[in-house]
Amino acid sequence: MALVVISIQCAGQAIGQDLRMPGHGSYSGYSLLPSDSIYLAQNDSGTPAYSASAEENPFRESWFTANKIHGYLGLSSLILAGVAAATAPDDDDGAAVQSNRGTHHNAATAAAALGAASATSGFILHWDDVNLENGILDRDNLHMLLGVLATAGFIAAVSQAPEESHAGLGMAGGVAMGIGIVLEW
Repeated sequence: MALVVISIQCAGQAIGQDLRMPGHGSYSGYSLLPSDSIYLAQNDSGTPAYSASAEENPFRESWFTANKIHGYLGLSSLILAGVAAATAPDDDDGAAVQSNRGTHHNAATAAAALGAASATSGFILHWDDVNLENGILDRDNLHMLLGVLATAGFIAAVSQAPEESHAGLGMAGGVAMGIGIVLEW
C-alpha cells in the first residue's frame, strides 16, 4: 500500500498535481481539494474522499445520443400524426377525401416512417429492457407494445388511404404513441 501511495504521489508531482492521500504516513492531515483534477477514493471506507454536487459537476449530457434520437423520432412521429389529423380534408358527407398530394398525406406518411424508425431504434437500443417475466404491464414492456401498435396503426392507415376509411387506425396509432411516450417520459 505504501508503494502505491508513493507511486501516486510521484506521478502527481511529475504532472504538477497534488495527489496526497489523507491518513497515510507523512501525508496525514492533508485532504484533497475540490479543484484537484483527480479524486481518489478513501481506502477501506467505501466512501469517496470528495463528492461533487450537481452544480459543481462540469459534465453535461449531450443532446445527441442514441437514446435521445429514439425519443426524438417518437415525438416527431406523434407530432406529424397530429398534423395529419388536423389537415384531413372532408367532403360534404364528412368522409375523408384523400389525394396522393397535400399536407395530410405527406404528414401521415412521414409519421409512419418516423414511427417505424423509432420502433426500430427502440428494438436495437433497448432489446434487453423488455422482459416478459415482469408482466406485460411493466413500463418498458408496455412502452414497447404501444410503440409497435402505434407504428402498425400509422402504417395501416397510410396503406388503406384513400380507398378505405382510415381515420380510426390513425387516431388509435396516435393515442398509442402518446401513451407510450408518456410512460417513459
